[in-house]
Amino acid sequence: MIEWTCVICSLIGTTLISYFSGWFGDLNVLWRFPLVFVGLGLGVLALIMAVAFIIHSTIDVTKPVDKPSKFHTFVYHCFLSFLDRLFGARLHVVGEEKLPDGPCVFVMNHRSNFDPMLLADKYKKRKILMISKPGNFKAPIAGGFIHKAGYMAIDRENDREALKTVLKAIKYLGEGYSIGVYPEGTRNKDGLDLLPFRSGAFKIATKANVPIVVTAIHETQYIHKNAPFKKTDVYLHIIKTITPEEYAGKHTNDISQEVFDMMQADIDAFEKAKKVG
Repeated sequence: MIEWTCVICSLIGTTLISYFSGWFGDLNVLWRFPLVFVGLGLGVLALIMAVAFIIHSTIDVTKPVDKPSKFHTFVYHCFLSFLDRLFGARLHVVGEEKLPDGPCVFVMNHRSNFDPMLLADKYKKRKILMISKPGNFKAPIAGGFIHKAGYMAIDRENDREALKTVLKAIKYLGEGYSIGVYPEGTRNKDGLDLLPFRSGAFKIATKANVPIVVTAIHETQYIHKNAPFKKTDVYLHIIKTITPEEYAGKHTNDISQEVFDMMQADIDAFEKAKKVG
């Protein structure tokens, strides 16, 4: 939506400037049209960013959010779509038929900042709220918007605060939202071998009695390297949905190991296929 806003405003502005400046019909000034068009487009984008920054500056990220803001969520998703296209990320989903109806907990490996962006943008109708590290809420512009959109910070060094986040996530699941978690706890720069899982991430699903969607995302680590001149094909594999009936009676450590093995097997298979292909 952001890019189309820039294009439409730029087109209207270029037309008006050309009309009132008397450029139409004068072949000697044709070179001015693309310059004005691009200049106005960049100006509109700068204005949008400035407005977003002003809105962000009014947000207190230390103030708890009881309910995700529809306005901030809408603006956030507009920026997600814009950034995905700007950086040339092309998402391909495999196994989408395995997704359950209703709220669920998505568990993913973590390779890049684009991981949550691509998931949230692709499945915006599922109203996915991510659990993220506190530092992400201090990011310029984005930090305030993800806070108001309902994203939750988790302090893994403070069990009491971490429990509050878990309880809040369970509450959101009961209200029809889905939750996204990264059991590795942080970005994995290597990515080929998963970092040890934190089994607490699975308590959210078991306490809320909702399905666990096991996923693996591939190639997002190349998006920054390829942009802006080369597009990056990203693959999101929906490996399996573990229903409450399947994990009933299991300890979260056992569920965690089961998910770890599935995810690692998918990563190994993907990398092997790359080498063969």
